[in-house]
Amino acid sequence: MKTENNALTSNKTETFQLIDGEFSPAEASTVIMNLLDEKINFHKIRKLQIWEKDHTINTDKINARIEALEAEKAKAQQTFKKLAQTNTRLKVDGAIKITLL
Repeated sequence: MKTENNALTSNKTETFQLIDGEFSPAEASTVIMNLLDEKINFHKIRKLQIWEKDHTINTDKINARIEALEAEKAKAQQTFKKLAQTNTRLKVDGAIKITLL
């Protein structure tokens, strides 16, 4: 974990290094697709939980986020499909930054 500041409670930003390495296209695809699938499923479950509490709630914002993630997944699939037949290595760097508002 890379920390920009010592503690999120007393400072504004914390960074978590989730992915940092070299991968084959197939390995990188597995990592990225799994991450995207988890995010999509998170939002779908959240949408269902919200809807169960209130059937009249507007879920447009969550639907837009799901659609955006699905578009990113399709773009990633196309990229990895092109790279699948190559003998290249890929550097993947994925950091998550959390900032207090």
